Amino acid sequence: MYKLITSTLVLESVAVASLMTYANYMKLDELERYFIKNEAVQQNKRYWPGKMPYDKMMRMVLISNLLTMPRRYIRDGEITEEEYNSIPRNLKRWATWPGYLGLQLVVCAGLWYCLKP
Repeated sequence: MYKLITSTLVLESVAVASLMTYANYMKLDELERYFIKNEAVQQNKRYWPGKMPYDKMMRMVLISNLLTMPRRYIRDGEITEEEYNSIPRNLKRWATWPGYLGLQLVVCAGLWYCLKP
């Protein structure tokens, strides 16, 4: 069982890193176009303006959070219903799935730690 979890952990780490890198470099600019008038996204973009991987990751984290929990952010006024509905479904998936897989990776790492001999 321990070897299965270890191999799953390694494979999922590679998959999450690959998906996050692809989304950060290929989908971030397209996502940011939908938030041109959004103050939170634009402020975050000014704070992390670079093209370095960490800058792109931090900008994607905010957008991912906005799209993962839209009701909360709509209620708080961080995003409007129109902004959320204007984003195509496949683009929303590129922003949210790496986060979901990353959470699954954390759970798998916790199992690995608890079951190690």
